[in-house]
Amino acid sequence: MAWIYALYGSAQTTTMTAIKVIILIVGGIAVAAEFMTLGALLSFYVAVGLLNNYINTILSAIPNLITGNESLTTLFNLLQIKDTSPYSGHRQISFKGKITFESVSFQYRDEPILHDLNLTIHPHTTVGIRGPNGVGKSTIIQLILGFYHPQKGQLYADDQPFSELDIVL
Repeated sequence: MAWIYALYGSAQTTTMTAIKVIILIVGGIAVAAEFMTLGALLSFYVAVGLLNNYINTILSAIPNLITGNESLTTLFNLLQIKDTSPYSGHRQISFKGKITFESVSFQYRDEPILHDLNLTIHPHTTVGIRGPNGVGKSTIIQLILGFYHPQKGQLYADDQPFSELDIVL
């Protein structure tokens, strides 16, 4: 993200320099054609130079406004997610480590994330889940932890349905 700010700062400096050069060229032509006095051109150029700091301050706030807007939009969307009720089972088991997804489907509002996922994670194994953003990697973890419930299918812990287990959150 820092390179975007650096690039934006360079573009901002280049733009202001180009504006000053244009003012000198157009103003020089106006002075040569006697539409403007040299004193008026210099006064205008100095005024632009004084305003440059204020313009830079205003323009440098734009990336922060964009970032802030994205953050507020993300927070608003998070607040709109309907919370699911916790699992209400009462069975306690001596968990050995086997997790099974059986035809699990999950979606956020109208956006399907997982569709008929069948997955078994055996005890004492390492599982890597990879893929681009939005394919369900974090959702799988949230389902395993019991924070989310699948809209379709079932999760099992050591072949016991999550819905029957006492999952303390």
